[in-house]
Amino acid sequence: MAIRRSTTKRHGLPTIVQLRLTPAPAQAEALAAAVLLCNQAATVVSRLAWQHRTFAVVELHRLAYHEVRAQVAGLGAQAAVRAIARVAGAYANQRSTKKRAHIFRPHGAVPYDARLMSFNRYARTVSLWTPPAASPSPTPADQKTSRPWMPCRWARPT
Repeated sequence: MAIRRSTTKRHGLPTIVQLRLTPAPAQAEALAAAVLLCNQAATVVSRLAWQHRTFAVVELHRLAYHEVRAQVAGLGAQAAVRAIARVAGAYANQRSTKKRAHIFRPHGAVPYDARLMSFNRYARTVSLWTPPAASPSPTPADQKTSRPWMPCRWARPT
């Protein structure tokens, strides 16, 4: 599968690519741990938002960022920011959602953005953020960086 840079990408619009990841069993466990951790962080932020009745993303970020990083061990900075944005989006959709605190499902979908993943189209790999405790033992090449990136192969979606 060849991924070509489209003309819209050169003009500042994002390119959306649908991929099917084929992780090794250890990588799948690490990705599952990342999903659990991000949803746990979103639930913590949601409870804080509900307690303080703060639902706008900027105010919620000021209120919850440091607290969620302290409460959820292993949560990265960008993962915390994405959790705050998810909560603000969940409360922004309808007024009826503000009747009670929103609880995020432990295995619910977690959005990864460009700051949580990277592509190497020549090697056909995707590197995704995972919690440090869930990352497998590093190889000598991985010891140069402190980022917990998880490379996975991709295949054509069916």
